[in-house]
Amino acid sequence: MRFGRILEDLDTFAVLISYTHSTQGTEKKSPISIVTALVDRIELGEKPFSPFKDIKMKGSVTWAGKTSMEITMNLEQEDASEWKKVLTARFVMVARNPLTKKSAFINALQLTSQEEEKIFELGEVNKVKRQGEAKRNLLKTPPHENEIQIVHEHFLKTLDPSSSTFKIRVKPENSVWMDQTKLKNLIICFPEQRNLYNKIFGGYLMRKAFELAWTSAALYSKSRQVAITTVDDIVFRKPVEIGSLLFLSSEVSQQKNISEGRIIGDIPEDDVYVCESKYQEPEKTIKKLGKGLKINSSQLYGIKTTESFIDEDSRSMDTSISSVFESFTPQPEKQQMSSSSKKKCSEGT
Repeated sequence: MRFGRILEDLDTFAVLISYTHSTQGTEKKSPISIVTALVDRIELGEKPFSPFKDIKMKGSVTWAGKTSMEITMNLEQEDASEWKKVLTARFVMVARNPLTKKSAFINALQLTSQEEEKIFELGEVNKVKRQGEAKRNLLKTPPHENEIQIVHEHFLKTLDPSSSTFKIRVKPENSVWMDQTKLKNLIICFPEQRNLYNKIFGGYLMRKAFELAWTSAALYSKSRQVAITTVDDIVFRKPVEIGSLLFLSSEVSQQKNISEGRIIGDIPEDDVYVCESKYQEPEKTIKKLGKGLKINSSQLYGIKTTESFIDEDSRSMDTSISSVFESFTPQPEKQQMSSSSKKKCSEGT
């Protein structure tokens, strides 16, 4: 199930709920314009979506101020003849006067039960929390003392103790420079992605941003088994015009609980070798190397292919065609593979 498409559906559904709330009397059409200001939070359940079963969307206005409202939506999917919640999302929508483009007043909520009062109070708490987080923005306030201490500790870990300058940096073990995780994309905003106001649909923007973030995580972890658990604070600051060139960038900003990857437990450790071969352009042949690297099953972490390079002197391409198993454990010693061994390296391309 493509989560980016779910984001588009959530945005459309939130706008529909907002328009339904803002109608007046017997009129079916709302006199105001509704735009998405913020995706406050999206939480997914432990069980992933199934692409083979229908999804039921439910939502309502859980808090309303003078010109903005909070929309809470739940997605349910049938499991063992029972509809179970698989996602909860909170969107903040704002009303605009279609003529003046300024804020417009919306209908107030009428609370008819204690349950509705508790839901409304929770929406008020979420509003105060959002206002507090906006004030603590790094563009407005400096970091706290504990945040400064964390940044300084990370900085000290990257200094070369044998050097007297800050320009020489040392990457800590089992780490990656944050700049190396950056990924960028450029898209053209065509009219087919427009909304009711001839601007680019916000759900489409969220989908493209999520797909880039997912790709960054997949490249960083060297695995396509990347799952999303939470979406927090997607803010729409300005509308995107049709025909715009939209520049997107992402990077891994934090990592928790280093993943051990997918262990290939079905392969006996005596049958695991790293096989290497070289391709020489002048001879146009693939030559098998005589040495193999034996790996234990407990040390399997991930798979990558080594990069190819071109020798400028001989103008020949020397490519190591191999599958290298990485591990956080010390590298095992290379062992000579006997010709009589049944674990032979294939000479395929």
